[in-house]
Amino acid sequence: MERLAVISSVFNEEEVIPIFFERFAKEREKLGDDLDVRLFFIDNGCVDNSLDLIRELRATHNWVNVISLSRNFGYQGALICGLQSVEADGYIVIDADCEDPPEMLPEFVKYWRKGYDVVYGLRRGRHESWILRLTRGIFYRFTRMIADADFILDMAEFALITRRVRDAVISTASTHPFVRAEIAYAGFTRKALPYDRQARPAGKTHYNFFHMSRFAIAGILTSSTFPLRAWGYFVPLLAIVGVISGLFLNASSKAFQVLIALEVGCIMIMIMICCLYVARIYKDQIQRPIYMIDERKTCFDQFVK
Repeated sequence: MERLAVISSVFNEEEVIPIFFERFAKEREKLGDDLDVRLFFIDNGCVDNSLDLIRELRATHNWVNVISLSRNFGYQGALICGLQSVEADGYIVIDADCEDPPEMLPEFVKYWRKGYDVVYGLRRGRHESWILRLTRGIFYRFTRMIADADFILDMAEFALITRRVRDAVISTASTHPFVRAEIAYAGFTRKALPYDRQARPAGKTHYNFFHMSRFAIAGILTSSTFPLRAWGYFVPLLAIVGVISGLFLNASSKAFQVLIALEVGCIMIMIMICCLYVARIYKDQIQRPIYMIDERKTCFDQFVK
């Protein structure tokens, strides 16, 4: 019997967990008896009643599990925890907020059984302002344009991956994982399933502009070295412009002063970008764990081969 682990990161989702579970349980029944499907909630430092609700579900459904982290280690850290902790043949990542519909899971499994290694949801639209939608579109396309390796457009972590893709994802030595980038880097066969992201049925989103900005910067730093390499081309150009302006412009002229100010500004931006990469290298060298599991709150059963 094939083993399918469904991994769902949870952070203060007490209002939406019952809704998510009801919808997920209906889809699980459609998958048949020849597939061992288990749900693994990753308690990412919840401070509401989410963990208690999950424990109640586990008491009545033996296929429900919970891995509790010692604090909030971020969304990516929670996903890596789930992928590393569970041994299965296939893995589905889905958020408990119901923005990614559980009703797509049977379709994911259908294409998995056809031999695809990655079956992912391709976002066509979502319930958000046009400004956010435009910003996301620019981010994804800019990141793909500068990425060192393949970067899948309009893909999040809502996907089914095989064990060999999972092994490639968790093999990264970085302490700053970016799961969707690792999935793209791994390659293998892929199938995109377009869908419209739904509105939350309850609760509030945990992502504000600050979190999304941090996420975007982390995605670019993980996926590309272009911000560093670009300065290798741009700095000589700055030097040439500086020499030419020194020969033909008066040092006291406004044009010369503006040019110098622009060059200084560019150099400051270059230093800032270098600092971001150096900070990542420093944290990677410290080799702190990406996550820590609180064994006292954790209740989960491994699949039996």
